[in-house]
Amino acid sequence: MSSLSTACPQCQRQLVFPDHSVVGRTARCPGCDHRFTIEAPVNEGLPDIQISDSPVVSRHRGRKSTRRTVEQRPDRAVTKRPAWLPLAISGGLGVIAVALLLVVGGGDGGNDDPEIVEDAVTADAGRAADESPAAVLPAAAQATGTIRVETTPPGATVLVDDQKVRDADGALQVTPCVVTAAKGPHAVTVVRKGYQDQTRQVTVAAKEKDVVFSAPRAGTSVLLATGWFSDSRVGQPVPIEAINAVGRSRDPWLSSDGLSLWFVADGSEGQGVYYATRPSSFSEFDDPQFVPITRGRDHRASPSVSAKGLLVYVVPEKAAIWGASRGGPLSPFDDKRALASSRKTTPRWTAAQVLGGGLHLFWVESVGESASCFHASRAEVEKAFGPAKAFELPGTRPCLSADGLRQYTFDGKTLVRWRRSSLRGRFASDDTVAELELPDYVDDPRARQFTVSDDERWMVYCEAPGDAARLLVVRLHERPHRGILVVGVPAPPRPVVAKVDKKKLKPRTPASKLVIDPKAVAKATKDEPKPDPKPVKIPELPLTAYRSSWYDMLAKRNYTGAAKHLAAAKKDQKLTGWSEQLEWDSNELSLIQEFWKDARRVVAAMKPDDPVRIGSVRLKFVKFQDDVLVVQGKAKPIEKPLAMMAASDLVGLVEPTLDADDSPARLRLGVFLYRDLKGRGTSAIRRLRRAGEAGAEFLDRRGLRLLAEARGEIARGRPERALPLLATIEKSHAKTSAAKRLPAVWEQLYSLKKWSQQGARQWQTKGVAWRAAPGRSAGSLVVSPREMKRFELSLEWKTEGETGQGGVFFRYGGTGNPVGGSLKLQLSSDAGVAADQFSTGALFGIAPPSANLAKPTGEWNSLKMRVDGDVVKVEINGQQVLMTTVADPDLPAVGHVALDGIAGGITYRRVLLVPLASR
Repeated sequence: MSSLSTACPQCQRQLVFPDHSVVGRTARCPGCDHRFTIEAPVNEGLPDIQISDSPVVSRHRGRKSTRRTVEQRPDRAVTKRPAWLPLAISGGLGVIAVALLLVVGGGDGGNDDPEIVEDAVTADAGRAADESPAAVLPAAAQATGTIRVETTPPGATVLVDDQKVRDADGALQVTPCVVTAAKGPHAVTVVRKGYQDQTRQVTVAAKEKDVVFSAPRAGTSVLLATGWFSDSRVGQPVPIEAINAVGRSRDPWLSSDGLSLWFVADGSEGQGVYYATRPSSFSEFDDPQFVPITRGRDHRASPSVSAKGLLVYVVPEKAAIWGASRGGPLSPFDDKRALASSRKTTPRWTAAQVLGGGLHLFWVESVGESASCFHASRAEVEKAFGPAKAFELPGTRPCLSADGLRQYTFDGKTLVRWRRSSLRGRFASDDTVAELELPDYVDDPRARQFTVSDDERWMVYCEAPGDAARLLVVRLHERPHRGILVVGVPAPPRPVVAKVDKKKLKPRTPASKLVIDPKAVAKATKDEPKPDPKPVKIPELPLTAYRSSWYDMLAKRNYTGAAKHLAAAKKDQKLTGWSEQLEWDSNELSLIQEFWKDARRVVAAMKPDDPVRIGSVRLKFVKFQDDVLVVQGKAKPIEKPLAMMAASDLVGLVEPTLDADDSPARLRLGVFLYRDLKGRGTSAIRRLRRAGEAGAEFLDRRGLRLLAEARGEIARGRPERALPLLATIEKSHAKTSAAKRLPAVWEQLYSLKKWSQQGARQWQTKGVAWRAAPGRSAGSLVVSPREMKRFELSLEWKTEGETGQGGVFFRYGGTGNPVGGSLKLQLSSDAGVAADQFSTGALFGIAPPSANLAKPTGEWNSLKMRVDGDVVKVEINGQQVLMTTVADPDLPAVGHVALDGIAGGITYRRVLLVPLASR
């Protein structure tokens, strides 16, 4: 049997298998570690077809192809074959096909049920001889495991990753139940009317996972309050009110999880790309947000986003595709660059899409009535796309899945899925996803009318061409139509162990020759472990709470409220330590109010017919009265309250009137723009740099504000909240005065002044270093100020002499001998010694490290230790040496952390203890 070649859906690396016996099994790519199901190539067994340089996009399913088959060369000898030979070959292939279906068809069916496959084969029989036959791909197989979900009391609805758990017949399952799901991480949620929702993150493996929820808190269920949870409304189009309020919206694109929707609109903030999100698939979409970097006068179209945040959109009239990227999911798009363009002036690029990995780009080029599809790829995200190649694509526009292996077409009634086995293969499978009745749907060949979620549960579409068109969402199926379904069954009752009152037990004489271990008896009579303490909700730092409201008020232009908020803050005793920052805020509020005076003065001085730009539209000034700007539109005058104008439009009015050396006015403009945009983007920063020393001082204060907040968090013992602030200063304000003050702050963070000393040892301190001189001193410890169950500890240490040693105790009760009543990570002067249960990096007496990485005596070593409940992870000198689970019911689940100074001959420095998970 011939070898099988396929491409990894993630990195597109070409993989070759020895034969076809691996079809339907799960493979792991050696290049990117991505796991995927091996499918048979669609183009195997297809006729050899000569493809033109620019294949015409198939606009209608079932149209006869215009391609010509390869003609036989006249000089090639033709051997006459017996008439019965084709029939014999066809019969033999039929027998083999039936046998393969019987062998392969027993796997996990997914959603490719036999009825759909049969319809595809039947439809293929009526095609022209030169068309591609629909290849039946094997059903995807995926490893599964089980989760046992219990609640107190029982009867709660269970969801796994936004899927309601149902049995094989579709009946809703409630707790207690056992759920079968794909192996890997999942979110398990339980819902009950009158109580708050509860969610637990679990990882499904071969062994059944128990998820037991404690009694819920009374309150409102977020999921039950959503519109799509109790009313599925399958097949019913529902207008997306928040998006339709923006204006003419078009070209929707739905993320693979169905939680973010990207589209093009000509809204109040300008023409460009907008996006809206929702917290779950049962919720409505929130108010859309504009991507300012996409603003422009030319028509924008067909946005899509890769998994790493590359936003791609097309400018049809310029036949160009642009990309914009951002540093993270919460960062603004600030890096814009051209990805592809045409040197010709006649074509229009009407649609484009980037795949989830960001390595493959597809687009449609229209010239007159004909349309062609092209594909370009690249090896790495940072590199440019390679040459474009013609590509045959079903439909009039790319509507691809994130992996590029599925394409969807829709004629207003039937949503069809086309499939292929690799990005180099041809689409051949033709399966119906849903039959819909959408009377208002009118196909627009110039736009991307619809988009489908990866699990084929949701479709978003635009009604019809025109300014009055709306975006609507349709739920195609109650449960995922593509992928692995979660299936539940009632959980069998747990075995009940009878409890005996120990006080009523009567002593009995043991049997002859029976020896009882006194330790076992003592262990059995110990009290049950105490339950874990409830997580503590940490209140915000007063400065943080004040500043959050302050920035929101400035961004919303609620200056009256901001003034009252500032006045109250100056009287607040909790904010007396930040009076300097409050004075900065007062000064900024005055500058913003002066800017508005500048804006009103500029507008009042304008004359009729003076040009005015609002968004991307150029208009003519009519008058300014009662703080309302009146401009002349194409058909009628337009009234725009000055206070409601976009920040960019206000800056566009004021900035041209400023003198180059008018630093105070430029400072007012820059401060307004910075606070109005909440510091996003770089436009305000550029203008503040032109405002002289005052502008530079404003920019410098950004780091000082963060530094003041970090100091406040350190002072109240919350280093976990100070660290992100210090990291931001180091990254974004490295050349400011705040960065120069960081060493002193780090010394404050490493200080152990709040830790308590036990034992008779006299610790020698120098800066942030604590030294236990050689020589034993019983019970000598430095103990953390509070108990922790989950934490991360980092420190440096060095030893003295051959016997120098110490370590870190954790789960320590805080008093008494820690040996036997806590766990200890060992640190010794044992460089070069083989790793065991007592060497450096060992969980003392319990688990050895994978290697002893201690440096020679006298050299500094680094330790990073993470304890997350029972899971302990240890890194020594930058390398992980231990990863283990410790579940000891005899030890407290929560305790103090203590540095060991009993044996002596060890020095600790730069000790940083950070709690995890709100502890």
